[in-house]
Amino acid sequence: DDAQKEWTFAPTRFDFIHIRALLGAITHSCAFLAYPIRCIKPGGWIEQLEISIMFTSDDGTVAKDHFMAKWSQTLVDAAEKIGKSFNIFYHTKDYISDAGFVDVVEKKYRMPVGPWSSGRKMKLHGQWNRLWCDAGLESWSLFLLSKVLGWEYTEIQAYIGQMKAEIHSRKNHACY
Repeated sequence: DDAQKEWTFAPTRFDFIHIRALLGAITHSCAFLAYPIRCIKPGGWIEQLEISIMFTSDDGTVAKDHFMAKWSQTLVDAAEKIGKSFNIFYHTKDYISDAGFVDVVEKKYRMPVGPWSSGRKMKLHGQWNRLWCDAGLESWSLFLLSKVLGWEYTEIQAYIGQMKAEIHSRKNHACY
């Protein structure tokens, strides 16, 4: 089913609706949330988990002119050319509130990419995030770089290869 089309579920059907990773997937995030509010029972809950694809760092190792930040911005710009957004992370609370949900609580976490973090728990999160990025880079990039920006396949593979090298570099303390 296409989640952007009118939901066919009966009104007040669900106690809980979980939404995850809409970044780049839907056209109008706020309009989309009109469907879940109609389908949630009074007192029900919605949970939406979004991430930012904007790689940064707290220590300056990934600044705005760093390759990882430029990769992020390239995908954001390409998605916007086709009416999609990778910036949902920055607007999720407003979208949920604007759709009519009340008592909205937002929690934001900085997630490391790679095992550079000093804490045991965050080091583990960083290892898993790096694995997730390794596995996803091509699928996140291929359509946007080839069909939207017109890049050649060999150029895309080189770009992804450089991004993987940056993700694995111990010099970069990337977060998103």
